[in-house]
Amino acid sequence: MQNTETLSNNLLKNIPEYDFDCDGANDEITIISTNSTYSIKIKNSTVEILLKSNEFDYSLLDITPSCSINISYIDLNRNKVPELIISGFKNNKPTFYIFQWIDNTFKEILFSQNNILGILDYNNSRTPKVFTTNSSTGDKGTNSYILNSNSLKDISFSKESIPSLGNIQTLINLIEADYELDDAPDIFTSYIPSEELGILWNLNKSTYRYSFQKGYFYDISWDNLGKTTSIYWVLSFEKINFIDSNNAPEELTIHVKVNLEELDEYKISSIIKN
Repeated sequence: MQNTETLSNNLLKNIPEYDFDCDGANDEITIISTNSTYSIKIKNSTVEILLKSNEFDYSLLDITPSCSINISYIDLNRNKVPELIISGFKNNKPTFYIFQWIDNTFKEILFSQNNILGILDYNNSRTPKVFTTNSSTGDKGTNSYILNSNSLKDISFSKESIPSLGNIQTLINLIEADYELDDAPDIFTSYIPSEELGILWNLNKSTYRYSFQKGYFYDISWDNLGKTTSIYWVLSFEKINFIDSNNAPEELTIHVKVNLEELDEYKISSIIKN
């Protein structure tokens, strides 16, 4: 994905630099851990700015061993100034923010505690769109937006669906199931590597159970008409050892690629476990 980087809490020692305010000088972004919460500071050429949530002030997310903080940046309105997308957990709920550089500071333009957020059409001939939904409701609960200057315009009335959401939900159900699979359902391409598909049989479900926490997606390729042909998903699960309660919960991250196949269906072509 062009102009997009992701930072998780196992990379906090590597403070990234990027020109977030488009003044020609790289800025520094720092994740601050204080009193069991995360704050985020951005230092540009003139000032230091703490990102402030309309809902939770400067304590954007909670520190939890089973859900990392993730930061991505992407130019949603193609004005050369990227928006920041931040996700994690807050008050035991999946939480997403989008911040935009407005009037010499970063302002929150989206807050969502739905457990899925994604971007489509960010780098083709169409207008970029932001989607949020809950995995439990699927497209029935999908909200969609376009960035209109300094705010997001709700276009949910258009009732756009999220490509591949149905098969991703099936994959989530397979991982959450408390039993081993007999056979793989018809949600995978014929050319998915066997060692990647085998991940589904190597989750040690006799010891661990998994609970879906949050998902983030974006499209990565398009046809000549701008139709999405490939989508990349990052799925976060809580991994709990139900044999030994002394073990703290962990995070299982699954990276998934889906491709547009025949009959206009998106099928999973890659699964990588972190």
